[in-house]
Amino acid sequence: MALAMVGVPLALSLGVPLGTFLGGLVEWRGSFLIVSALSVALIAWIIAKVPDAPGRANDDRSSLRHVIATPGVVPILLVILTWMTAHNILYTYIAPFAMAAGVRIDLVLLAFG
Repeated sequence: MALAMVGVPLALSLGVPLGTFLGGLVEWRGSFLIVSALSVALIAWIIAKVPDAPGRANDDRSSLRHVIATPGVVPILLVILTWMTAHNILYTYIAPFAMAAGVRIDLVLLAFG
């Protein structure tokens, strides 16, 4: 889970302010286009460079009920849900306060992140 979730703090602390900065420079459509192009390039790189690994057989997989019953999984998922919700709420509602205070939103988000 730690490896799977390592991108979330990076995206929240660096990606959101960078996206806000880009949105200020090239509007939201340009920012969206840049991120989309980077995503397509990343997918192409993964297809070209990451080796294919065999999957698991259907009878070898754990059921969702079994995974949820693993000690510690539910508290971890609840912490992640709470953390992500809090960050998204704050990132959404801090912008009007930053604008009213006359500061750059991207710098406020970078400082918070």
